[in-house]
Amino acid sequence: MFQLLGRAGSNVFQEFGLRDTITQTDFENGIKNISATKSDFENITDFFHGQTIQLRAYLYDDAGNYSIGDISSSNILVDVIANEPNPVSIQSNNQFQNLAKTDDIVTISLLFDEEVVNPNLFIDGNNSDNVYSIGEEEFESTYQLTGNESNGRLEILINVTDSYGNQNEYSGTTDGTTVRFDNIIPILNQVNISSNNSWNNSWAKSGDSIQILIESSEDLFDISALIQGDSSSISAISLDHYNANYIFSNLNFEGTVNFAISFSDSAG
Repeated sequence: MFQLLGRAGSNVFQEFGLRDTITQTDFENGIKNISATKSDFENITDFFHGQTIQLRAYLYDDAGNYSIGDISSSNILVDVIANEPNPVSIQSNNQFQNLAKTDDIVTISLLFDEEVVNPNLFIDGNNSDNVYSIGEEEFESTYQLTGNESNGRLEILINVTDSYGNQNEYSGTTDGTTVRFDNIIPILNQVNISSNNSWNNSWAKSGDSIQILIESSEDLFDISALIQGDSSSISAISLDHYNANYIFSNLNFEGTVNFAISFSDSAG
């Protein structure tokens, strides 16, 4: 009978599996194939991913005497995990790569240190169908934002299967990159106009100036104002408070002052 033994690393050899009887067919063929169950093999002490396993066998006679076989000439490297990609990064095609709005495209780049099939990527829970290899085990995935994603940082989920069939799931980036989705349109919470006319700040004459105090619902990236069709100077009190200023001349027509304010946030 044959008995398999195995050891992980430099541990002592230990028996695993059942003893296998030599049949007449084995004897006639001059070869004996020995096997054990997956669970018995994985019960070898210190069996874990990345560990090296060596095998040998004992040959028993009916009386229980045995001889010790040589250690296997090749080792078994335990691979039970699809390795985590590293690096993993994300960026958008927005003017600021860490921000995105509806219809912007985000790109995820990832690199594996082993052979894998095309990974599956999910952006904020949505499947990114466009995943392609750009060489070796490096992949890119692009995803166009529909506007149905949650406002805030976009979450990344990566499902990967390696060449041995191991499957694992990883999330996030490895280099600290993030993309924040902003689908909220900024609004102006408050707009107040007044003049420096000494008699009535609701009126203005040539040489007088008017100020438009503007308060927005969020930090703005860009803001401009037209007053009486002319550009005005704008000063920032803070990222969400502004003051537009305009000085009247004899070229201005009489009547109610017309003005228009254009603005956008960092996401555009």
